[in-house]
Amino acid sequence: MEFLDFIKKYKVLGLASAFIIGLAINALILSLSQDIITPIIGIFIPGFENIAGLKLGVFGIGNFIAAAINFIIIALIIFLIVKFASRIGLD
Repeated sequence: MEFLDFIKKYKVLGLASAFIIGLAINALILSLSQDIITPIIGIFIPGFENIAGLKLGVFGIGNFIAAAINFIIIALIIFLIVKFASRIGLD
């Protein structure tokens, strides 16, 4: 009984659902970044689509740069979603 009260009080099912949806959105945005945005940038900066393979000595900085770009895109999209939700009253 105490466990069920805990689940109800802290809305664990809603949190779990949000987490799973977040994972799915992450995969979607990662694909958007890698499959759509990176090739578009590659049109203007030749070789950019192969940035993940970039190395500086023994360091694979290309993967870091690609992850940083993905993070910026994910943060921007989440910001826009939260801003839109706030504007329509879904605070």
